[in-house]
Amino acid sequence: LTLMNKQETIDFGQEWRIGIHADPLSRFGNEQTEGTMLHTKAIATQDTAGWLEVCKKGSQSLCRIGNPYPKGAEDVAEATDKENWSYNCFVNEKIENHFVPALERSMRDSR
Repeated sequence: LTLMNKQETIDFGQEWRIGIHADPLSRFGNEQTEGTMLHTKAIATQDTAGWLEVCKKGSQSLCRIGNPYPKGAEDVAEATDKENWSYNCFVNEKIENHFVPALERSMRDSR
């Protein structure tokens, strides 16, 4: 896979090959009328083993449990909360401010 176009690839001395095809099981969704799933991957047992230790300040291991930075604190030097849980991800504002309210409205209206 390259970011070079056809002429750049040929100029670089490489053969231009068209071998990238759309995934037949994927498509672009309509953000206005369709839901979006984010952060919905499966987490294997070994990825969460020991999370009580690895997600705390001072651990040298990778914490795979999401603990988002609070709004406005993304650049703080001390990236932990009062209980020493380490922050390791960010809130997606579009999901929080657009999709969650839309989902809540849809669920409320469908009763």
